[in-house]
Amino acid sequence: MSVKRVLTKFSIYSFFLFSGIEYAVILPTLWDYLRLQFGASKWFYGLTLSAFSMANLLVGPIFGLVFDSTHRTKLIVLFANLFEIGGNFMYFSAQSKYMVLGSRFLAGIGAGAGATLFGEVSRMTTQKERTKAFTIMNAVRQMGLVLGPGLNIFLRRLDYKIGPFILNKYTSPGALMVVIWTILELAFLFFFFESPPVDDFVKSQYQQHLERSHQQQAEGSGNNSDNTEVAGKQYIGVNQNSGVQNSNCDSQLRLSEQEKMPLLAEDDSMKDVQIVETKQRSSTPEPQNFMHRVYWLLVEFLRPELVYLLAAFFVVLFNQTSIEVRQQSLWVF
Repeated sequence: MSVKRVLTKFSIYSFFLFSGIEYAVILPTLWDYLRLQFGASKWFYGLTLSAFSMANLLVGPIFGLVFDSTHRTKLIVLFANLFEIGGNFMYFSAQSKYMVLGSRFLAGIGAGAGATLFGEVSRMTTQKERTKAFTIMNAVRQMGLVLGPGLNIFLRRLDYKIGPFILNKYTSPGALMVVIWTILELAFLFFFFESPPVDDFVKSQYQQHLERSHQQQAEGSGNNSDNTEVAGKQYIGVNQNSGVQNSNCDSQLRLSEQEKMPLLAEDDSMKDVQIVETKQRSSTPEPQNFMHRVYWLLVEFLRPELVYLLAAFFVVLFNQTSIEVRQQSLWVF
């Protein structure tokens, strides 16, 4: 595995790790921040809490469409991460509860870049590697959710004034995330390298093996013709025409057997990848009008297995958020 590929994966996993840390480090003190600093009510607390997820829900598909059109993952993430930096700085320097609400919405826009990274991982991995990559991405985010609340043990002791800004246990999570997301911005700027799609890589490897095979076959044909000429001179008059025909048949048989051999078998990394030229993909007719387009989208995205998966994912996240919101009153924090 190349160094660039390792650095790229490290940058992607860092994004999901920091995303989990952000969610977990802000949630424990958000209610007290709104209530004690700005006198907000519970309904506003719920609105602020959902602003992050709402922005992610609205912007994530947009970033996904931009990625499908341009495949410029690096630029998309660098642009989206500016919203994370700006939103968390607004959270740190908020002067009203509405600034806190806006800060969480801006941070949610930046988190929408996760859809782009899922698409990038799908492009740069084979089908066998993809499940492992997605598992690691979700695992590091869960690790961030575990580490985030623990950081408040240190942040709660802060009580400083930096110019016009106050750094205390309520504002310090925003300041911490500004530093973390700035580090990620630099990591993507210098250590993220856009990889070619696996299909294109397979095509290039296939073409190289094909050219190498043809070259070897041409050299072998030249040697066979020379040997045939020498043999013909030695056995003049003894089934000369038949001997030439048999030699040509043997040469053609060897060529056909070489063509049938898997050209990518030499490369262990490509054994699990099917060659694109031999893969027959089902073609979906392009929709003709608006109603056909709507029907095509329903058929494409509302498949039973996808609906079941999204429903299970929704239940898990809903229960997780509900328990986290209620834990303060249950444990009398």
